[in-house]
Amino acid sequence: MEGTQLATGAKRTVLVRPNCSLSPLGRRCFLILIAGVTFAVAAGFAWFGAWPVLPFAGLEIGVLVWAFREVERHADDYEKISFVGDRVLVERRDGGCVIRHEFNRHWARLQPDGGALKLRSHGREVELGRRLAPEVRQNLLVELRKHFNN
Repeated sequence: MEGTQLATGAKRTVLVRPNCSLSPLGRRCFLILIAGVTFAVAAGFAWFGAWPVLPFAGLEIGVLVWAFREVERHADDYEKISFVGDRVLVERRDGGCVIRHEFNRHWARLQPDGGALKLRSHGREVELGRRLAPEVRQNLLVELRKHFNN
């Protein structure tokens, strides 16, 4: 995931998004290429009498299609942390489901908890940077601490 910061007046936003190396068209082309090679090799084995290879090749491609669909479903995921006046707004999109949390900026505490980074206030907590590498999560912590009093 990569982090970007946008600044507009009194509102500051930190946006964390996945780094998708392939476009949707690129993913489809890659899947078609892998499926074609797999079925070509399986057909060659079937031609020489090893026909049980074909169902396993189909199963392999089926699992690969499922995995690519999961990647596609989460390609637009993000975490957006906005600082507007005395409020902290956290919006997370995970697989098409958008969840929003609102905290008072002066009461909220940003705390590392083991490997996780949590925003806590009044018994509520939200984990931030869940899919970030530990060193990138540490950079996010440094960036977000600039906006808090703790």
